[in-house]
Amino acid sequence: MESAVSNHFCRAFELQSSNTPEIQKNDDGSMDVYFGPKAPEGKESNWVPTNARRGFEVLFRLYGPKRDFFDKK
Repeated sequence: MESAVSNHFCRAFELQSSNTPEIQKNDDGSMDVYFGPKAPEGKESNWVPTNARRGFEVLFRLYGPKRDFFDKK
């Protein structure tokens, strides 16, 4: 039987992407991501739960503009 705590922290491993409709985006298209033991009120969809007693690693995949942007094409 799984505990509520283990179910809570399993959420961190759910597939999330910037294309997920639940992710809240800022007016400029950027996204804020929150890490911590409790989600900020109203920001649950952008929250990654952490546990001070367990380590965790974060991997970001960032994309920059294509070459045409710099060449002004």
